Amino acid sequence: MDTYSELQRRIKALQQQAEQVRRNEVASVVADIEAKMQEFGITVDDLVGARRDEPKKIARARCRQNIAVQAPVKPGRGEAENVNG
Repeated sequence: MDTYSELQRRIKALQQQAEQVRRNEVASVVADIEAKMQEFGITVDDLVGARRDEPKKIARARCRQNIAVQAPVKPGRGEAENVNG
């Protein structure tokens, strides 16, 4: 049976191992993001810069405007129902 100190030692070793794996995965993700940004010509401002200083109230309104409700499709007909009445 393991002792408390042995378990604590194993926990510490696993935490160190997990942190190293996390750093490796983050590096891979960052490299993927940088490659996609370069491929599509995306800048940091495209992601956050233009809206960084936008008041929250305006940002929420913009979000609500961009959310479109998709009409349900009638089974077997492939047509959208009129959800507005």
